Amino acid sequence: MSIAGAAAALRDLPGVSVREAEPLARHANLRLGGPVELWIGVADEEALVAAAAILGAEGVRWRLVHGLTDLVVSDDGLAGALVRPGPGFSRVEAVAGGIRAGVGAPLARVGWAARASGLGDLARLETSAGTVGEWLGSEARPRLGPAVRGIRVLKRRVLADLPGDRLPGLPSSAVVVAVDLVGPLPRGVPLPAPPGALATDPTVARLLARSGLLGLRIRSLRLPEAAPGTVAALTGATARDLAFLARIVEDRLMRDHGFRLETRLAPAGRPPSRRTRGWTDVER
Repeated sequence: MSIAGAAAALRDLPGVSVREAEPLARHANLRLGGPVELWIGVADEEALVAAAAILGAEGVRWRLVHGLTDLVVSDDGLAGALVRPGPGFSRVEAVAGGIRAGVGAPLARVGWAARASGLGDLARLETSAGTVGEWLGSEARPRLGPAVRGIRVLKRRVLADLPGDRLPGLPSSAVVVAVDLVGPLPRGVPLPAPPGALATDPTVARLLARSGLLGLRIRSLRLPEAAPGTVAALTGATARDLAFLARIVEDRLMRDHGFRLETRLAPAGRPPSRRTRGWTDVER
C-alpha cells in the first residue's frame, strides 16, 4: 500500500482534494479521534471514479463517508483513506413520483422536497438528522424495500444504475452514490438517531433518567439533561474518554435495569495487521 504515491497522484485530479494525516476531530460531531492516513474530498461522480482508480492502483483501502455526524475514531487514528463526497452528491430533485437524492444530501432536505411534491410519507424525513448515505448505511437499509425505486452505485470503479430491490444485497465493494425514493416508508423503518445518541433504542434516554445519570460528566464528556440519551463533548475529549463513559453507563444500566446497552458510538481504530481488518479496511 502506497499512501504517499496515492496522495501525489490524487493531487493532480480535478475536483479532488487530499490531506495526509488529517485529524478527524476536526470533522466529527463529538470532536474527538485521531488522524486518518488520507482524507480525500471528491466534488462529483467523475472525481470519485478517478480517485477510486488511483486508490485501487496504489492498493489503498478506502471508505466513502457520507457524513460525519457520529464518526468515532480511536485516538491512534485510522489506516487507509476516507473519501468525503462533495457538492455534487448533495443534490435533491423531484422526479416522476419520487425524489432523487445524492448520498451527501441532508435527509431534512429530502423531506422538504417530498412535502413540496406532495409525497406526505417521505416528508417525515424533514425532521431527521444525518444524510441520505448515513441512513442507507444503517440498520434501516434492509427494511426500506419498496420505498427505493432505484440506486446508483460505484462497483469495481464503474458507475451503474440498479433497481432499488438490489440495495439490501449489495456487496461491500459497491458504493451507493445516489438513490430514488418513492415511498411510502415501510412501517417501523428506523430513522436516524439524533447526533451523539448512545444507542438507537429510544428506551435508553428514559433508563438514563431513572438511574440518575443525566448530567453525569466523565472527564471531557457529559450526558446532557437537555438531550437525554446523547453524549456531549467538551474541549479536549478523546476516544478513551468515550470508551470509559460507555463502560460506566453499560454497567449502571445492567445493574439497575438488567438492560444491555449496545452503544452506536464504539470507536473504530487503526488495524494492527491484515488479519484484524478495521472498518476502512475493505478491498475496493
